[in-house]
Amino acid sequence: MTESKTLSADAPVPEATAAAPVAEPAAAAPEPVAAEAPAPASAEPSVTATAVGTDTKSVDKSDKSVADSKPAPSAETKSEELWETPGWPLAADHPLRTFHARLPSILESAGHSQIWGVTLSTSTPAEFSTLIILQKFLRSTAGDLETAAANLEKTLKWRKSFGLDGIEDRSGVKDEDAFKGLGYITVVPSLPEPSVKGAETSVNQIVTWNVYGAVSDIKTTFGDLDAFLRWRVDLMERAMARLDLASATTPIPDYPAPEDPHRLLQVHVYSGLSFLRLPPEVKAASKATIELMGAHYPETLSRKYFVGVPRLMGWVFGFVRMFVSRETARKFNVVSWEEQLQPELGEKEYVPQRFGGSGPELAELQAKTKDM
Repeated sequence: MTESKTLSADAPVPEATAAAPVAEPAAAAPEPVAAEAPAPASAEPSVTATAVGTDTKSVDKSDKSVADSKPAPSAETKSEELWETPGWPLAADHPLRTFHARLPSILESAGHSQIWGVTLSTSTPAEFSTLIILQKFLRSTAGDLETAAANLEKTLKWRKSFGLDGIEDRSGVKDEDAFKGLGYITVVPSLPEPSVKGAETSVNQIVTWNVYGAVSDIKTTFGDLDAFLRWRVDLMERAMARLDLASATTPIPDYPAPEDPHRLLQVHVYSGLSFLRLPPEVKAASKATIELMGAHYPETLSRKYFVGVPRLMGWVFGFVRMFVSRETARKFNVVSWEEQLQPELGEKEYVPQRFGGSGPELAELQAKTKDM
């Protein structure tokens, strides 16, 4: 009997494996291995009679000339009230404008201004791509501006120290043989999402695959923690690049409105692994990856599927639950049998036959969808 179910926030979350990393919940992207306010009206201020002994209720039509003589708000005044960023107008009291006003000091302190293909700009009105990044950090803290600003600064400092966003190889991954066949990035055209881009538009899903069932030697893959993390970050960075946030034109709604359309879908495949125990190397890699993804990749995960996880071994997810938020746990889905995955992803030709689709194996599918 096949089974596919979605875990609730209180349900145990499968993650660790004896031969592979527990899934990394990406709270964005942690994972085991391991109303908008309306723009203020610009109407002219009302005029009342101010002469001694005059009742404001009895002002006659001759006083209308006083109101008519008031100058209309200038274009400059209007721009102060409403940012006309194409596709994303923001009223003067919108929290994103307050966040953006703090950006100069954040960038100066961090000494770094690049993230996920976007160069953060302090120009006003704010650039669309800059708003995308700020909104992700703001939503990840449920609108807590202070925490969001602190988290953004920490992430920019980490990216600089980790060697990301440079001309050379992003993460310094060197030993590809240790991770060969473990990670892929594909695209699956999904059904139209009217709430996101209109009823006539189909939204492509960027999917990252972690095939932990392909791990042949635990010490080779997880023994060097720094090397493993650099490989995992590189996979994540390449997936984020596919979102092309620098050219995004769809705004992210304010928390807690409907979901952010600029996120990744993740699949972790555990088929064929032994779940009898959690080796220390896997435990250390899982914990470090979960923490790193949670801290520096906010609002980057839409859904995560754990494939090939036996029901009786669901207890291993308890390890991950110690490190992820309830909100992240709600995005986890367990698919007991590989062939049950395709309906969850989209069109059959973009899902390997192994997972219920009609497409080729992951390596070929990755090449096929590289330019989508």
